[in-house]
Amino acid sequence: MNTMRLIAIALPMTLLLACGGGGGSSGTTVTRTPTMTPPAGGPTTPPTPMVTLETLPAALITNETTARGYISGSSAPTITDSTAIQTAFQMEAREAGTLLASDDNVTIGSNTFMFSLEEIRKGAADRFNLTGFDSRYSPVMDHQRVMLAQYRAAGRTDDNDVLEYQSYGGWLTESAFSIDILTIDDGSNESSALVGVSYGDASDSRPTSGSGRWGGSMVGRHKTEDYLVQGSANIRINSFADNALTILSLFNIKRLDTGASVPNLDWTAVPIDANGNFISSDRDVKGTFYGNGHTEIGGTFDKDGIIGAFGGPRQ
Repeated sequence: MNTMRLIAIALPMTLLLACGGGGGSSGTTVTRTPTMTPPAGGPTTPPTPMVTLETLPAALITNETTARGYISGSSAPTITDSTAIQTAFQMEAREAGTLLASDDNVTIGSNTFMFSLEEIRKGAADRFNLTGFDSRYSPVMDHQRVMLAQYRAAGRTDDNDVLEYQSYGGWLTESAFSIDILTIDDGSNESSALVGVSYGDASDSRPTSGSGRWGGSMVGRHKTEDYLVQGSANIRINSFADNALTILSLFNIKRLDTGASVPNLDWTAVPIDANGNFISSDRDVKGTFYGNGHTEIGGTFDKDGIIGAFGGPRQ
């Protein structure tokens, strides 16, 4: 896959895929039995048939209604048109000035990819130079004033490898976030990478007086057990003069395959710099404020075996 460009992988043509924690976390690579192999007794160089999503494993969320039932406070999506969902994510990508990824680069098989906002704005087929491209958008739920959808895309690279991209995340007015998985199958093995991303129109400053609270949604995926999770996000600053998040709590977390509860993920006293960026001492969470007046907040995390992202509006 030597001709693949440097990439930033994105939900519905726009949400970025990456892996690990820039400066503290490492990428996650998983090897499984390949999903597509040449037919027995076939030619040494088989033809390159169209890759369709039906030929690949199931989507991240196979039953949106069941998954929605696991998440407290969720409701049926108010935006159901695939094109409208794509447009919403593309708009966030076009207007984004800040990108946060749980790692700045990731290794998948023998390929190392780096990420940038410029690459987010490209369509998946163009970004990966894919042929036989197939993609699909599916609305999932509205949750905590955040609309969430999943995305799948697949095609063949110029090296005839099968590439599949899966993503689940949400968008707001000034920002978007997601958990993304990229899988490359070269016919003999399959390698995957996992990343959480957040991007949007950053405030580029921190709140300076009073107090505040932001609430929203979080998504994530376990690095070794491969299950998807979702829950609520609560970010509170008791005094802006402290220049620190009082608490960042991801709670009411459920597995979307079984509905089983997952322990909360909590951080306290996370310092905020003059540009509104925050990062924990362990570097397992990082984020920023979005919009004029710090109307939204978002970030990524890598903690207790789960990589993910979160975002939400000011309450």
